[in-house]
Amino acid sequence: MTNPVNHCVLCNSTDIHTIDNISVDRLNKVYLKEYDIDITDDIKTDMTLEHCKDCDLRFFNPLFTGSQSFYEQLQKFDWYYKSEKFEYTHVNQFQEVRAAESLLEIGCGKGVFSDYLTANYTGLEFSETAVAEAAALGRRVYNKSIEEYSNNTSSSYDVVCSFQVLEHTENPRSFIQGCIDCLKPNGTLIITTPAEDSWIGYKQDFSLNMPPHHVTRWTDKCYTDLGKLFPVELLSLEHTPLEPFHIPWYINSWLVHAMNERLGIKHSVVSSKRHRVQHIISDTITWMLKANLPVVYRGLGDTVIAKYRKL
Repeated sequence: MTNPVNHCVLCNSTDIHTIDNISVDRLNKVYLKEYDIDITDDIKTDMTLEHCKDCDLRFFNPLFTGSQSFYEQLQKFDWYYKSEKFEYTHVNQFQEVRAAESLLEIGCGKGVFSDYLTANYTGLEFSETAVAEAAALGRRVYNKSIEEYSNNTSSSYDVVCSFQVLEHTENPRSFIQGCIDCLKPNGTLIITTPAEDSWIGYKQDFSLNMPPHHVTRWTDKCYTDLGKLFPVELLSLEHTPLEPFHIPWYINSWLVHAMNERLGIKHSVVSSKRHRVQHIISDTITWMLKANLPVVYRGLGDTVIAKYRKL
């Protein structure tokens, strides 16, 4: 979606307002520094970060999603498709998942989650490379979107799940509707995304939480209100624990945000020269605190897990 919109991409409300302005040049410098990836083929113009006052969704405008080439460059990093995730182990404990005879995973990568399951597994994946690797491992994974797949596969699955995928899609409304369409009556929908209510929502220069990687941001309110837009009932909403390796990021993001507020400086998603001193101070304090932060001061982890029942 390369043209700006004047409404929310989830609920279609026109009650949206601009939170931030993002320079493609500054954002590209962040991607080059962190991952040696040039994003100028994927993002052509500057963007804004919008907030919908009705459903609480944050989304970048225009929504420049990543190309096949962009994701293939990220797949070179061994951490991109993890073989172990907290979500896999945790979600596999859900009674609905353990009892399921059929399960569909959207954005499944190589289909690693199938190794945790007893259910008949099907996966959908955007990356042709990942699909080929899944096939080589004997996993049933198709190179189709959920919108395309749901047209011919309605009411077929006991469970439909999506781990860290929704935030990548330019049309979250059609994505969620496609997931619901594939569920049997009373089937279970499980969605995880980065938690905007956690430290991740405050971290500056976090390129992977910005376009062309992530194009939407999801708060708890987004999930609690989803039943107003779709025929689903929220069963549970959980946050993953704060991972030990995220503690420095947690401390740093909150310190920088607090200093920016105290100084009356706008806390933008991409930093600028006016944030330099705050980052230097925060880096120093983070180095001193990271090994000794008491559990009582540790906040939410970076992922939210929502579970719904189809009505």
